[in-house]
Amino acid sequence: NDLFVNIKVDREERPDLDAIYMDAVQAMTGQGGWPMSVFLLPDGSPFYGGTYFPPEPRYGMPSFKQLLMSVSDAFHNRREQVEGQAGRMTEALSRSAFLQSSANDLSTAILDEAMAPASSSL
Repeated sequence: NDLFVNIKVDREERPDLDAIYMDAVQAMTGQGGWPMSVFLLPDGSPFYGGTYFPPEPRYGMPSFKQLLMSVSDAFHNRREQVEGQAGRMTEALSRSAFLQSSANDLSTAILDEAMAPASSSL
């Protein structure tokens, strides 16, 4: 707790935040799930995350304590790289949200156009 500001978000109470950070973890790791740990810049931009980290290193995975030390080291000693990673992640998430929004708009437009002849004959 000396190195981080810990915030627990209940996915049932804040599904909006869960969705944002789950998208980030899936983009970073190719998978999602819970428990989920996401490391953010002070502005809320994610720069690293994952799902389960064991209490002791195993199966090629670091322990949660090792992960915390590595993230802290990167944040304090390679801040420019961390901020670059956060910027790329935020940009990718924004592009994805835009594309999803555009796809929804496109689907609605196509449906409206397809229904126009049927509506006019009623």
